[in-house]
Amino acid sequence: MNLELRQKTGNVINLRQRHFEEQILPECVYLLERSLDRYGYLKQHGAPDILVNAEKDLVRRRLLSLCAELTK
Repeated sequence: MNLELRQKTGNVINLRQRHFEEQILPECVYLLERSLDRYGYLKQHGAPDILVNAEKDLVRRRLLSLCAELTK
């Protein structure tokens, strides 16, 4: 009985993990898009260099996290 219960629990856990992973990729793409839009806005409106550089760093980190998600 314990083995059967473990198998059922394992299937539920796998379904939850798959659902969680399916949510991560669109979120990464959405956040990257928002960062790129914000970077373009800052550049276009002549924002201080420190803000532009911070947003550029954020874009770079979002790209790295997206690449990590794609290689899983």
